[in-house]
Amino acid sequence: ALRTLMLWTAFFCCLLLVYLLSSWLPKVLQEAGYAEKASLLSLFSLNFGGMAGAVAGGWLGDRFGLPKVVVGYFVAAAASIALIGYNPPAGLLFLLVFVAGASTIGTQILLYASVAQLYNLSVRSTGLGWASGVGRIGAIVGPTLGGVLLARELPLQQNFLIFAIPAMVSALAMLVFAVSNARRAET
Repeated sequence: ALRTLMLWTAFFCCLLLVYLLSSWLPKVLQEAGYAEKASLLSLFSLNFGGMAGAVAGGWLGDRFGLPKVVVGYFVAAAASIALIGYNPPAGLLFLLVFVAGASTIGTQILLYASVAQLYNLSVRSTGLGWASGVGRIGAIVGPTLGGVLLARELPLQQNFLIFAIPAMVSALAMLVFAVSNARRAET
């Protein structure tokens, strides 16, 4: 039950982040003074990062263990998202957005593999369906939360610090998941 709740938390927060960033990143960057072209290119960087993150995460997960990699990815997501708020130069911005994509979109794909590793074959599809359903609630909350925050007209830095919170919550949830998995394996 604990590992299931931690996976659900990670699914919720991860899809919240994916849809929050996909929906609002260009608008927020444009309001921060980046050129329209740069803000639109950020979506390319975000999605390309997601693709690269999934491939690299699969390889790293096979090598070091999926739960450890997922925790590391979520920590990288929190750091990169928070740093975007400090209005970096365009080159660094694209790198941070790439890392944010790798560690959110890429991590979502790794979470599906985590579910597959957790549940026995007889209940795997049910476990994956429930986790995906909870994640889809996060996908609805993400863009809505972004709209509410942007309507408050908070400073850019503060917005991105708030945007980084779900990544930290996910990192903590997956850390609990990893510890619980390790303890279960010992017994």
